[in-house]
Amino acid sequence: MVRSLLKSSVVSSSAFSSALAITVALCVTVGCSNERGNQSSIDAIETQAIRPLTQDEALADYDTMIATIQSLYGPLEYKERRFGYNFAKEAQAIRAKFSAAKTDFEKQSLFFEALRKLEDGHVSLSQPIRERSEIPIVIMPVEDKFLVARVAPTLAPYGIAAGDEILSVDGMTPADALKIILKYTWFANPQSDQHLAYYFFYRPSFIVELLPKESFAQIEFAKPDGSKKLARIAWKRTSPQTRFELEPRATLPGAETALPKNPKTLIGDDSMTSKALSDRLQVWGSIANMGEPAPWYWNPRLKRKYGVTMVTPERERVQMFYSLWNRELNVFEAELPAAEPLPATLPLVWAALYKHNGKTVFMVRQPSYGVPNAALYLSIYSALIDQYQPVSDVMVLDQTHNPGGSVTYGEGFVQLFAPKGLNGFVQFLNADRLWFTKLSTYWTSLDAAAASSTVGNRLLATAKGLERDSENGLRLTKEPFSFNLREVSPPAPGGAVWKKPVLVLIDELCGSGGDAIPMVLKANKLAKLFGQRTSGLGGSVEKVIDLPYTRAELRLTRGLFTTFKPDGKYTDADFVENNGVEPDVKYTHTVDDVRDGFDAYFKAFSDEATK
Repeated sequence: MVRSLLKSSVVSSSAFSSALAITVALCVTVGCSNERGNQSSIDAIETQAIRPLTQDEALADYDTMIATIQSLYGPLEYKERRFGYNFAKEAQAIRAKFSAAKTDFEKQSLFFEALRKLEDGHVSLSQPIRERSEIPIVIMPVEDKFLVARVAPTLAPYGIAAGDEILSVDGMTPADALKIILKYTWFANPQSDQHLAYYFFYRPSFIVELLPKESFAQIEFAKPDGSKKLARIAWKRTSPQTRFELEPRATLPGAETALPKNPKTLIGDDSMTSKALSDRLQVWGSIANMGEPAPWYWNPRLKRKYGVTMVTPERERVQMFYSLWNRELNVFEAELPAAEPLPATLPLVWAALYKHNGKTVFMVRQPSYGVPNAALYLSIYSALIDQYQPVSDVMVLDQTHNPGGSVTYGEGFVQLFAPKGLNGFVQFLNADRLWFTKLSTYWTSLDAAAASSTVGNRLLATAKGLERDSENGLRLTKEPFSFNLREVSPPAPGGAVWKKPVLVLIDELCGSGGDAIPMVLKANKLAKLFGQRTSGLGGSVEKVIDLPYTRAELRLTRGLFTTFKPDGKYTDADFVENNGVEPDVKYTHTVDDVRDGFDAYFKAFSDEATK
């Protein structure tokens, strides 16, 4: 009945580096080509660019950023222990490079070089990029190769298609370019970082070493049969005012949620089971697919071969659970206002049934823990479990490519798998005035009854404890904090709790809440995990400052999260940050697997689920 109280109390979906957050600010996504404006107006805008930063302005912003990190960045001491460095000394060494930086691009790169030291995909510095050179191709790492994940239809005449291997651009291999990219960008762990090869064809100005020297790129690629091809394609130059972007399919991580921008596929829509829908959802895995409503590997071949039938919940069941979840999410147990009626058409939740090894598999997708209405989505999952558990033997829960979301929704979702309740999600907070102000201000805003309630007293006690820890010079609070103000959560309301085996699909592009939920499920022995280690983005994140001259928005991780341990004994290995969550059964994609429509992958997790 208690839920997150503060807007900052979020396991953010910003599962990306600061560099990518900037890209997101300019909507770098993929789909169909969408050129806007005319070249003469573009040139006019670019000639009126804002003046460059002075050396003093750049240093003032840099110093502000470093001081803010030293004050408000929760995992700072944890990072210094883990990576064996002194952040202040590293930052000072990078500061000395400003004397040689002449352009804004060179100065900007030094900000990211410093942030890179934190190895934290939640940390971001967002500001407009004056210039970026791009070719609308997205690549993904598979084994030791880089395959085309998606390509704009406008490039069809050049013969480049999804599944082709990119060998080089202007003589530089993707692997060599990635070494340069990773000087300024980061995700969370080395395997996740490989996906930042995305920047090979989307080159922001602050990665100065990769700025194209010619107007055209010579791209060498190999077809699946091994034949090598060449294509000469023009770089397109963009600015904040002009956009030669690919039409976005989904909001990329870097925003608060990663939901479909304009979801057209809705529960109850007859096209849910049509071949046209399956074709539309045939996508390749990359950072551009994080948060997609359907599994990133889903395609018509899998649907036909395994006899997969898409399913939806009965509306009446959703309505029943909607009332229960609205009550469950009520923080102070006050009298509830009348619940809003269900929308005429319910939002998409991808769910299906199929037979494998003589058993019925119920497969459900959880793409993101950032949703506009937690009670509504939890009600849909409750109704699905209530309706299809009786006819199923096992669940496969797909949360691959999940960029995270809110604690409220994530913890509610875990309750669906805990027949006896569970030890929930907690975070050690950075012991600073900002946290103290948030907690105490919220408490003082409550009416007398709420302030003196159990929840109100816990809030006040947390604020006092934080103040005491700060006065004692601690970086992190001595006691962990539950954003839902209860370390142990009950089962989901209404009895709709999954009580049969469940296999959770995870990968290196699960971050933040996409780390936290597998962590909690594994720690409570509620599920078996299959796939790759998750990213390791381990704390709530929030905007902390706008830098004075660039006006760049700095977002920092504000603590370290883990699963509540009744014995109170926590070590660095218990935290998600940089550790991620290891699978119980490991699976590594191969080039053949990808080019064969992921048949081997689908069979492997289906075999494991039905053992």
